Amino acid sequence: MTAVDQLIKKQFKVHTFKEALIQVQKKEATFFTEQLFLDKTTFIEKLDQLAKDINNLSESYKTAQEASKSGSIIQTFASTGLGGIQKEYIQKRKAMVHHLSLFLKKK
Repeated sequence: MTAVDQLIKKQFKVHTFKEALIQVQKKEATFFTEQLFLDKTTFIEKLDQLAKDINNLSESYKTAQEASKSGSIIQTFASTGLGGIQKEYIQKRKAMVHHLSLFLKKK
């Protein structure tokens, strides 16, 4: 299960990102242009890119976390980078929850 799937399962009544995208695609195209000022395709592409970014950051965060805990030479470098990765990861997770909350019911 990917990081995005875990986030969606925790926050909403759907279990995967694929199910969430199906719900987004059910909305009419006029909703996107009138409410979000984007066309439907662009919004879905941006959601997909955001999901990829979150999954990549999740892997980077886990790697940096492991490197900062071990007594290796790169421990100080990993610890320094960990804060930046964590901040971006949390920011993108919040953005994903916000965007999907327009279409999905929260738990």
